[in-house]
Amino acid sequence: VHHSDNAMDITTHVRAHPLHFIVTVLWKALAAAALGVPLWVVILRETVALPVVQLHHSAIRWPLSIERLLRTVLVTPAMHRLHHSPNQVYTDSNFGSLFPWWDILLKTYTRQTGDTYSYSGQTGLDKLSGPGWQTLWGMLITPWRMARGQTLRISEAD
Repeated sequence: VHHSDNAMDITTHVRAHPLHFIVTVLWKALAAAALGVPLWVVILRETVALPVVQLHHSAIRWPLSIERLLRTVLVTPAMHRLHHSPNQVYTDSNFGSLFPWWDILLKTYTRQTGDTYSYSGQTGLDKLSGPGWQTLWGMLITPWRMARGQTLRISEAD
């Protein structure tokens, strides 16, 4: 559902299936409890991460000099926008939500050069780009359609 948004902006961050949200919250709570992470640390992490994650889902375009500087320490909007491309090569890269270092370490980082540094191309999944899929009902039934064996192609070229 999150990746079906074909008009990526700050609202893309909160565009998630309700079950995904519930599972994510429960998983984080269980992991924190199992590891003995104090509640204040979890709250601090979520408080710091929220504006950064909203920022990298925004439609902000920075000058290349600022982009190059910031992407060494934070996931930037241009860097993460590649991850929302319908092109599978880009979708399978730049997974980071706060820092770019994990992508670099795990070799999933796609370096932006030339016109890709400020990627402004299409976002979203081609098969879910129709108006019926972009409604609340369309997003709510997406997981069940996929569970019945219907598969998605990331782009029509696949």
